[in-house]
Amino acid sequence: MANFDSTRSLASSDTNVVDDSFQPYGSRLLPQVVDKLSQSDPTRVYATFPLASDLSRGFRDVTMLEIAQAINKLAWWTEMNLGRSTVFETVAYIGPSDLRYAIVFLAAVKCGYKVSKAMCYYRSLLNRTNLFSSFYRPEMSRKVQDLQGENSGLQTFLVESLDEMLHGNAKYYPYECNYIDVRWDPVLVLLSSGSTGLPKPIVTNHATWAVADNDRNLPAVKGRENANYALWNFPGSGGRYFAGFPPFHLGGFMALVVLPIYSTTATVVLGPADRPPTGRTVSQIMQRYHLRALFCPPVIFEELVQEPEALEHANGLDFLLYAGGPLSSETGNLLGQLTNVCSFYGSTETGVAQTLIPLREDWAFLEWHPSWGADMQPSEDEAYEMVLHWDPSLEGIRSFSCNFPNIDEWHTKDLFRPHPNKPNLWKFHGRRDDIIVLSNGEKFNPVPSEAIISGHPLVSGAVIVGQGRFQAALILEPKEESQVQKSSLVEAIWPTIEKANAQAPGHARVTRSMVTVADINKRFERAGKGTVMRKLTTEKFATEVEALYSRINLGEYGPRLAATNSMAAIQSYVRSCIRFSFPIPNLEESEDLYVLGLDSLKSAEIATLLKGGLGTSPTLELSAQTIYTNPTIHKLSNVIFNGLNSQSLVIGESIDPKRSRMARMASLAEKFTQDLPTELPGRNSLLDKSKLNVLLTGSTGSLGLHLLRVLLDDPKVSKIFCLNRSANGKQVQQSRFASLGLEENINTPRVNFIHGNYGQSQLGIADAQYHGLTSTVDIIIHNAWKVDFNHSLESYDPIHLQGVRNLIDWSLYSIRHPPIIFISSTSSVGYWTTIHPDEAVPERPIYDHQVAQTMGYGESKHVAENILGTASERAGVPVSILRIGQIAGPVATPGIWNKDEWVYSLIKTSQSLGYFPSNIPDVDWIPVDTLASIILDITHFTAGMTSALTYNIVNPQRTPWTLLIEPILQRLGSETKIVELSEWIRMLEQIDRTDTRQLTSKPAAKILDFFRDLENEMKEGKRATFNTEHGVSTSKTMASLRPVGTEWMEVWLRQWGY
Repeated sequence: MANFDSTRSLASSDTNVVDDSFQPYGSRLLPQVVDKLSQSDPTRVYATFPLASDLSRGFRDVTMLEIAQAINKLAWWTEMNLGRSTVFETVAYIGPSDLRYAIVFLAAVKCGYKVSKAMCYYRSLLNRTNLFSSFYRPEMSRKVQDLQGENSGLQTFLVESLDEMLHGNAKYYPYECNYIDVRWDPVLVLLSSGSTGLPKPIVTNHATWAVADNDRNLPAVKGRENANYALWNFPGSGGRYFAGFPPFHLGGFMALVVLPIYSTTATVVLGPADRPPTGRTVSQIMQRYHLRALFCPPVIFEELVQEPEALEHANGLDFLLYAGGPLSSETGNLLGQLTNVCSFYGSTETGVAQTLIPLREDWAFLEWHPSWGADMQPSEDEAYEMVLHWDPSLEGIRSFSCNFPNIDEWHTKDLFRPHPNKPNLWKFHGRRDDIIVLSNGEKFNPVPSEAIISGHPLVSGAVIVGQGRFQAALILEPKEESQVQKSSLVEAIWPTIEKANAQAPGHARVTRSMVTVADINKRFERAGKGTVMRKLTTEKFATEVEALYSRINLGEYGPRLAATNSMAAIQSYVRSCIRFSFPIPNLEESEDLYVLGLDSLKSAEIATLLKGGLGTSPTLELSAQTIYTNPTIHKLSNVIFNGLNSQSLVIGESIDPKRSRMARMASLAEKFTQDLPTELPGRNSLLDKSKLNVLLTGSTGSLGLHLLRVLLDDPKVSKIFCLNRSANGKQVQQSRFASLGLEENINTPRVNFIHGNYGQSQLGIADAQYHGLTSTVDIIIHNAWKVDFNHSLESYDPIHLQGVRNLIDWSLYSIRHPPIIFISSTSSVGYWTTIHPDEAVPERPIYDHQVAQTMGYGESKHVAENILGTASERAGVPVSILRIGQIAGPVATPGIWNKDEWVYSLIKTSQSLGYFPSNIPDVDWIPVDTLASIILDITHFTAGMTSALTYNIVNPQRTPWTLLIEPILQRLGSETKIVELSEWIRMLEQIDRTDTRQLTSKPAAKILDFFRDLENEMKEGKRATFNTEHGVSTSKTMASLRPVGTEWMEVWLRQWGY
């Protein structure tokens, strides 16, 4: 890692050898224009930036001469330290949002490199951009280290501060070339928006940016003004404009680099480099400078209109442009009374569309310039998709022709609707992708489910809604000739709805209470070709939809308990409520609903049904937690019977629940170990540790994704067999990788996807395939487990615990006797400190069932450890048990910390409550991408092992919770108050946990017992500590793991959208 030393890069201060020959607009090269302006107009102000975050401390102007000197200085230094590139290698700059982005770009281009603006933040894209070296500032050291971890050959260079970079003279660095010869040379890599998938690198060239310069040449439409980059050639003596986009954004690059250079006299004004711009920032700058224009994302204008003095200053603007999203009609109408409001529509791929400035009352519409060549093709919902066709004559008019010279037709997937009265005006309508985003951020495509439901013979159409809501809802349109009553129609169609639910993600499934049927005389809105127009239909049925979401908490639609408290009547009532939401043929009273597939959404609905049909009972509280704890008809009936009859003891329940809990765990451990053999046959001696064949279960889960990633990246792993319960495991895997921004190649013979069932004999794998696997696999990583803190221990019996025994049998009777690495949890020993207050949790099997945390998940992991430990001791099965602590989000790879985890639930709930808990136990979290590397280290150590080892995988260095509060509160806002955890829990206890809307905004209420355990740990000082010697000595990754800090917390908050 080298430092920039300007004293080693300058030979003299010559600046006078620039070719001054005339170049027409549209064929000028950015670096050459800077050099020429530094001589012809050296005092012209290129940019103005604040001296500090506090704008009252003043601003500094940077002239054309100063910017040229800085570019030349860095170019000489680059040539001296990196050399000139002849193949357009990629360099990057990672630093604050200031002028150094422009300086690095122009200097790098002079030296023959192309520059990546944001690629370094997407690991999956690094290899696709051939990143050669990176310039950075000290505050970005951690990011640079992460990049070097992914690319050990990456050269990194610490650059000067902006003041140092702008200080002093520099010898002219020549850039002597003709536009026509170099126009296709790559200069900049930008990212597509990624709005409907992964961001993609878009390599741009000189011709791409010369389009902006050529805007001056675009002919005007009589009586109209072009809305393009020529707008920045302000009439008169020039002027300043404010830009609110980050420099790695298309708009930011245009504002920071292209416009100050190609325009006649425009000066860009920047906000503080260490924080994102706000409406308040813009207002303060407008009070100091007379601005001619604003170029910002809509959110800044939404904030700006709340600043009283800003509106007065906006009256003096030539125009304002917004890009990147819609502007609210209220804000647009208000600003439209003061100045020209324009929308810049475009994309990284196509560039900015050539449009005309609209009349002020039409600010929300776009009017294409005749030269733009947009083909508006009819699409759904009476909207039109913009399609662009390749036309060599438009090379200087639209960037698409420069970026993709070999593509004949480009479907933008953007939909527009025409103005109802005025021709040639178009309003952006959305994307072709009909994605619904729920209030919790979960997304889904409703079309596949709608297609299944619409195929029912009693139905003409089906529309699923839920945008911004807490769950999905369904509108059914019966056939016009249908004579079936509404209530009977849902009953008749329900099996088809369940079929649709089966193929949908859990958060996209429709519960029975969220279905409404349209009146026969109120039909769906349809386009001419007969397709349902989603938006208009949703608006038409807004009243019915609102009624659905209003009644969900009233329990008014389900069965009612007869006027008797007899056990027989209650059992019948419970069965009816379950059948209403979760119909299972011939459901036995003792069958576990969660084993049969009940999910959290239907659990909440059943609780609502049960509560609504009972009326009020002062001694009986029913919630989804009641279902989780009592997941059979028999147990639920007992709870209700005893509650209605004011009995404190549930029928069939032991007087000592603690003894019963331990007895149940002991019984299950005995069930799966009683017939184990007493010795293991001889091990295959042909194991090649440099070519491991690995069986991985649960590869599509959060940790599983990263485990598969590191296995794929490891040359010592020959083959990977992914065993999953999904029949389309490969497609699910690809989708999950894509959703997190991971582009691992699973279309390779190294990876095989196996469909199985952990609870069935031979894991549900056919004989021939099973025997082939058992003769191939060298090591098993068992990661698959249902993570639900509400499920009972018994719910894990028939699938997960049976699956552990099935894997033991695999190891026992395979000729290779593969070791088993079991991904366990610290919850399996969560109560260790209660029993052993002065001892750290040891790294060995623990057979005392008292130590398991009191929840089915922790108890099941504890029982599984016991089963594996016994198999090792009795039959010699080689086993490694990894007790994993809190898994945090990734910090060095793309992705997001799962929003189902307690940390996000705590933050989101605190945001809703306005109160944040101050006293949480110290944290020992490990990022998921780091954890995967630790497990890989242990995998190589375990391969060939014949004994058993237990690991406590927690961060060896704890961090006080108080150190992480500040960055969280900065995101939640100053109005959020800090309270004791006990008080925060009391607030949650007041929430109706059958109210789905409340649970959506305050998800921590769903795991109250977890937070009560944290409270008890704080009160009693019984926070468990863990011995970690095995992990630290086995894994180099774990040995070098650093404690959780505010930098990681900032990463996770950004992942969650804070």
